[in-house]
Amino acid sequence: MAVYKDFSTGTMIHLTGAWIDVGRTRPLLEKMKRVAPLLDDIESVHAELVRTHRKETAAEDAIRAIQAEQLDEDRTHDGKARGSFDVLTAFAAIADTAEQAAPYEQAIAILFPDGMRILTATYSDEAGRCKLSRGRLSPEIKATLKSIPSPDGTLLRTVMAWLDAGDALGALEERRAKLEAASARSKETSGAGNALRARNHWIGVVRAVVDMIELEAPQATVRDEVLGPLERALAQAARRSATARAGAGSAPAGDGGSATTSAAADTATPAAPADPS
Repeated sequence: MAVYKDFSTGTMIHLTGAWIDVGRTRPLLEKMKRVAPLLDDIESVHAELVRTHRKETAAEDAIRAIQAEQLDEDRTHDGKARGSFDVLTAFAAIADTAEQAAPYEQAIAILFPDGMRILTATYSDEAGRCKLSRGRLSPEIKATLKSIPSPDGTLLRTVMAWLDAGDALGALEERRAKLEAASARSKETSGAGNALRARNHWIGVVRAVVDMIELEAPQATVRDEVLGPLERALAQAARRSATARAGAGSAPAGDGGSATTSAAADTATPAAPADPS
């Protein structure tokens, strides 16, 4: 049987959003003498949940944006590095003499001392290796690269695009690490976590609202309009939980039950740290 703590934060926000919306079910709650006094509490926990969720989502969005930029820069880095290595290797291979091949082989040794292992390095390692390669670019190596045509104009431009992508990866990695560290510090300084507290407050208020609605014993149509979405969400959570347990080799759970029985289960089991997503 699913309980409220199985809900995602998004589901929680959606459910109480309907309860405080004058265009949806709020008017029905206002007519219930036992429930109406709880509307301020509903609004409070709803706002708290939205606020903490928005703050954590903003940090996660910023990190995801950086990771997307890293993927783009890494594609450029890997493509330009692999292409430059292949071109230099090909020119060295088709040279008629060792003397003709020497400038290309020297460029390979200077730019790619570890061969193509640079393509499987971490972003920080790629950035560091690019910095070293840039520092080893002598006028002679630059002249060799400049003499070779490429889609960028010359192979020198291609190599510089590769090194620039490595620099960008390093800068993005530093930004990502700082954001993750700041997010971790924020969670640590908030004790058990603002998001977890907001979820537990929500559960407590929703449990009280469900109890009061059951005491009111409203008409079936009214009850379904107010508690129906909550109970359907519980059923969906139960199905997800059953699927997860079946995948792990455990026996599947039963149906979602009613909002009342799920509230009791929440009461019987101390709230564990929930996914704040």
